[in-house]
Amino acid sequence: MRFCWIIFWCIISFQLFSQSKENEVLQEKRGILILNIAEQIKGLEGNSKNFTIGVVNDTITVNTFRKTYDRRKVKGKKIQISNIEKIPFIEKYDLIYLNKDTFNTNLPRFLEFLKRHKTLLITENYGEKNNMVALTAYKDTFAVNLDLIILKQYNFIASKNLIDTSIQSLSKQKEFYESQKRKDEKEKTDLTIENFSLEFQKEELKGNLELKSKLLTIKDNGINKLEEKIKANRENYIEKLKRLEDLNRGYEKQQNLVKKIAKELKIKKTEIVSQNTFLDSLKLEVAQKQSVLEKQKNKLSIHKRFNTLLIGIIILSLGFLFYIIKTGNQRKKLVKRLKEKNLVIEDNSKTLERQNKELEQFAFIASHDLQEPLHTITSFSNFIYEDYHDKLDKGALENLEYIKDGCRRMGNLIKSLLDYSRIGSERQLKEFHSKDIVDDVIQDFHIKIQETNTTIVLGKMPYIKG
Repeated sequence: MRFCWIIFWCIISFQLFSQSKENEVLQEKRGILILNIAEQIKGLEGNSKNFTIGVVNDTITVNTFRKTYDRRKVKGKKIQISNIEKIPFIEKYDLIYLNKDTFNTNLPRFLEFLKRHKTLLITENYGEKNNMVALTAYKDTFAVNLDLIILKQYNFIASKNLIDTSIQSLSKQKEFYESQKRKDEKEKTDLTIENFSLEFQKEELKGNLELKSKLLTIKDNGINKLEEKIKANRENYIEKLKRLEDLNRGYEKQQNLVKKIAKELKIKKTEIVSQNTFLDSLKLEVAQKQSVLEKQKNKLSIHKRFNTLLIGIIILSLGFLFYIIKTGNQRKKLVKRLKEKNLVIEDNSKTLERQNKELEQFAFIASHDLQEPLHTITSFSNFIYEDYHDKLDKGALENLEYIKDGCRRMGNLIKSLLDYSRIGSERQLKEFHSKDIVDDVIQDFHIKIQETNTTIVLGKMPYIKG
């Protein structure tokens, strides 16, 4: 007996586990289907960084969706999902999922409230009327019903692929319900046959009321249960028939809408073809006119060049005449000015000769006077070196050499000044390398160069005359 109970509980547990697994798989399918619908509807491209999904009053679905949507994206955006507990907070969502089993509301009023917001509504178990997108669960999948008119009112456009998927899912649902209808009819006939057999058994049992009263009571209870089952099946069948009729009406409505859209597309295609032919004819006319214009333009350019050349020749002849007249007048003025300039140059040359003689005398006197103190500095530097060279350190001796070297260069400069003052009368120019002068200048200013940390870069230096 205990073993039987263990087996019974194992069977119950397995059924519950398999049922929970089926529900979990169905929830994942629902989540993926909602994402695919959102991807295939135009008009959901907002300015926010995340794609926000709100689930009305259903924390279990929210948790399942979070697992399903992990690392997934919609319209290139990360998905942010949350539970909506109060309706006034729906304006911040791009998509809202509403299930009648968890939240029953007046759907037309809810849709009217959504008119103020750019939000897509996906419902389940609310039927096919007054919906943007309606989901209906059957077997282990979902049927998708699109109301293209309501979607257009809210500025949403479903893709052709989504419309085809919706039509296919509705036709499959219709086939499923028809098979269910046939199955229910078969069950009904089986129950009728069973009812007749029970009635027959009831008549047989009436002959032995005392012996089989208990059995009859049990059979009556069974009959009552069967009648209740038949009644429940009949009601379920009627409800399913109604749903099938609604689905048929929605399917026909969508087929008519698809046909209407196909006709409109065909008309637009013919219009585009006619417009293309008209544009081609216009292009030909424009090309012809352009060729005519090019020819006229070439003729005009030739005429323009000829006119320009003629005007240029006339202007050049006038300019040449004007130049001849002007040059004649200028020559007269230039001859007069040259005579005046020659007189001024003669006066200036006499003045320069006198100034040059005075400058030579000044340079000779200045160089002679400058050489005397320089000679004194050089003599005393030599005396200091001869008397104290063994007592001075290396730095002092180096400084003394700098003094003597500076005096020597100063003497050369004074001598060069004196020679320069005599250029043109006694001296002749000779060729020398310009690098020697630069080296002397660097040597004169080597202390300043060291103090300022200056770097002098010399290129190729030329030979000059002087």
